[in-house]
Amino acid sequence: MGALRTDRVWLLGGLLAIVLLGIGGWFLLVRPKHVDRDNVRAQAGDAQVELTTLNKQLAKLKADQAQLGTLTAKEQVYQRALPSASTQGQTAFLNALQDLGTAENVVVGGLTQGGEQPSATLPIVMELPITLTATGTADHLSAFLNRLQAVQPRALLITTASLSGEGASASGPMTLSLGLKAFRSTATAQTPVLTTTN
Repeated sequence: MGALRTDRVWLLGGLLAIVLLGIGGWFLLVRPKHVDRDNVRAQAGDAQVELTTLNKQLAKLKADQAQLGTLTAKEQVYQRALPSASTQGQTAFLNALQDLGTAENVVVGGLTQGGEQPSATLPIVMELPITLTATGTADHLSAFLNRLQAVQPRALLITTASLSGEGASASGPMTLSLGLKAFRSTATAQTPVLTTTN
């Protein structure tokens, strides 16, 4: 009977050793692999979220790139409307005002440019006061005003206007005196006061 008990002890000890080896193997070998697997799955989920975010950003950049031509054209229009011109640029602008009049059969004279002042509304903008007289028929003066406000690219504000005519006929010559403000960006130095009269 003692041999039978010894066999049972060995059998129970062997079973206990197998169970302990199984549990130890689980905690030492299998469980770390499961933890690694869970970590890899979490990283894959994070990567998927990041990929989705990057795809949205890429789609937005592609949409912006498709509009690049339109936005560039708008920027150029705005730069022409609000240039950062030098004194030579202002002189060219005054000449362009005379050319606008010539295009509409209006004689533009008495051009006077005052000194620039900072804009009270926008600190990055300078205001350049200009006065001029334009002589022509009512229709030609109307077309000149339309070109001045809608066709030429420079940002202008008509501050004063005075119309006088010779006789009662609307087809006769009339003189329009205008006070204008032209605007420019403060990207360059302020222009000095320049006065010209024709």
